[in-house]
Amino acid sequence: MRYSYLTSLIFSATLAASVSAQSVKTGIDAWQRSDYATAVAVWRPLAEKGDADAQFNLGQAYRLGRGVSINLAAAQTWFERAAEKGHLDAQTTLGLMLFQNGNRTGGLRWIKLAGDGSIEVSPPESLADDLAGVIQFRKRPGLEAAMQSMAAMLSDRRPGIRASLDKILLGLACLLEETAYPRTPEQGSRLSPGADIIPEERAAAATLAGMMRRSGFGDNSVIEDWINAALEDPLPEVRAAIQEATRS
Repeated sequence: MRYSYLTSLIFSATLAASVSAQSVKTGIDAWQRSDYATAVAVWRPLAEKGDADAQFNLGQAYRLGRGVSINLAAAQTWFERAAEKGHLDAQTTLGLMLFQNGNRTGGLRWIKLAGDGSIEVSPPESLADDLAGVIQFRKRPGLEAAMQSMAAMLSDRRPGIRASLDKILLGLACLLEETAYPRTPEQGSRLSPGADIIPEERAAAATLAGMMRRSGFGDNSVIEDWINAALEDPLPEVRAAIQEATRS
């Protein structure tokens, strides 16, 4: 059993805690009160002793600049320590961080490890196809990072996207239904485990669809369906994400 994550809708600023480390939960309680300095003070000694949840949480604090000054190098160090212990959120976050900083092979390694347990590193020319595979089969928790990474590749106009288009569209088509907002509490309970990550995945999928339109794939109905759904999303963060992605 794991305590619920604290999330930001777009950047997935999750914090983790385990039942075996009640002090990590104490830090989360402090974080929820916006007492970030106390949260960091609780997590640091636990992280230094090797607690993966505390290491991940401390990395998030450094990444967001809460309780400490923003220090992306320190954030990466703590994410790496947690990721090496098998912490899935750390693996996904680290993979996306490395990918966006230009280390695409290293980033993909962690994204794939989080998504399906594989740490095989593919050559750069197959990167788009690997990410498309994660999207096609909706391998969680690496899915959100894969969609964000694919959007970054589109932004950089990297080759290989068109060959993987069918896989991406298949995944996006399924996600459009899977991440529909529940209308009743009963529906919400049946959406598990997707219900708790709907906003983040909708934002990532909408951003990817928007970047695909900007890259010349906008004549596809799946892309247009995602863009239209995002523009009418009840969450302003998702609407802002699609507006930014489709801006000329």
